[in-house]
Amino acid sequence: MLRNQRLIIVSLVIAALWAGTANAVTAIGLGMESCGSWTEARRTRTSFGYEQWVVGFMSGVAGALNDNLFDGKDAQGVWGWVDSYCRAHPLEMLAVATAELINTIQPRTFTPLSRTGR
Repeated sequence: MLRNQRLIIVSLVIAALWAGTANAVTAIGLGMESCGSWTEARRTRTSFGYEQWVVGFMSGVAGALNDNLFDGKDAQGVWGWVDSYCRAHPLEMLAVATAELINTIQPRTFTPLSRTGR
């Protein structure tokens, strides 16, 4: 089951990247949750699934780009960046926050679509 979920996520990432240089964010699962949900889960220490979604999405993008997005970074640093973004944008989707992080590492990878219209 977990392998199938990973395959679906990686397939969606690859399909999004195949479409062009700058891509809209396409996500399923916890990536559709709000940054406010991420922040609350981190506060209550129930964020394991969210955290794994973020690094899993980034790993899929890194594989599709053949680029080490984690060079010099660890999971705590990635999650800290998302914490800061989500505090500032609580209504944004977690997928958008993650795409913005990827764009800071590899500019113009995504043209994120905001669920909140901001």
